Amino acid sequence: MKRFFIYFKILRPKLLIPSLVSTFIGFIFALDIHSFSLSTLFYFFLGLLITGPFIGGGALVLNQYFDYEEDKQTAKRRKYPLLRYRINRKKAFFHAVYLLFIGVLVALLVNIEVFIITLIAATLSVIYSAPPIRLKKRPFLDSITNGICYGILPTSVGFSIASPISFDSLIISLPLFLGYTAGHMLLAIPDIENDRKFNLRTTAVVLGYKNTVTVAMGLFLTMFVLLGLYSLIGIIPTTTFIFIFPIGVYILKEHFELLKGVKIIEKIYARLSLEFLFMVVVFLTALLIAKGLV
Repeated sequence: MKRFFIYFKILRPKLLIPSLVSTFIGFIFALDIHSFSLSTLFYFFLGLLITGPFIGGGALVLNQYFDYEEDKQTAKRRKYPLLRYRINRKKAFFHAVYLLFIGVLVALLVNIEVFIITLIAATLSVIYSAPPIRLKKRPFLDSITNGICYGILPTSVGFSIASPISFDSLIISLPLFLGYTAGHMLLAIPDIENDRKFNLRTTAVVLGYKNTVTVAMGLFLTMFVLLGLYSLIGIIPTTTFIFIFPIGVYILKEHFELLKGVKIIEKIYARLSLEFLFMVVVFLTALLIAKGLV
């Protein structure tokens, strides 16, 4: 039991929540309540496993594997599960590969669309962390990849389970892509000095503190405006936008606070990601209400 707990912890389950929520949003958005069945529910459960512990978890373990030497020399990162629980690196690598393989295999049981999306997600997971490509070292591509893997791909998985894939899937996933891309930029800010030390040219390293906050704020504002437009033209229920509006305004205020200086980030940083996640959950809840599922 203890061994299971340790191997579960290295999946960093807290970081799986965004992709699970995105999967849920894609599924609910595409769901036709009149054709809903137990088999649809079963495939949705498989979709959550795919985007959560299998592909998402495998990607996070793989990232810890390739960052092992760098993490070992950083006090904050020594608390990451792979180092904290002193798990053998080789075992962690095979654990990651196993999860990614199972994720692709399970996707085959759902449908060909989910299989293709999952295969893309698994491939991006590998080239994000593994040399020689190592997208996490490439400015802008690092944040864009996170936006794709937490926003577009899991949303598309959920959508493809409830309905044949269509342009509507991209439409609903675009705001999530913008939000998660912005979020990744902000998350990288506290690691700027450490990343410079190890020659990791992240977006935050290249742009610097204030420019990173400014670009992230611009992406978030674009996402917010896009959702407002969606509500006006009927893509999402108007009530959905009304529910998230005050949360979005508060998050924008937090961005302005961040622009005041590096020191203030310690007060805002931890709660900003929770606020964004809360807004996404409220958005999902409003969709559930609009679909008559709550």
